[in-house]
Amino acid sequence: MAEKRRLDKPPVRLTPDAKNKLTDLSKDIEQADIALQLMEDLDMDMTEARDKLNWAKKAREMLLREFS
Repeated sequence: MAEKRRLDKPPVRLTPDAKNKLTDLSKDIEQADIALQLMEDLDMDMTEARDKLNWAKKAREMLLREFS
């Protein structure tokens, strides 16, 4: 299992605009999650899309945590 790391002092900080855009993405991610669930309920294979959405969630959380 990968070790969780955290920067003591990030080399850069997110601008307020970038932070707002990342925060606003949560609405888009939530809507994509709902759409994927609907398609999965119709027995469509959404494995690749689900993997990409999970990666987007993880990347967004990491960016906000590490560079805010």
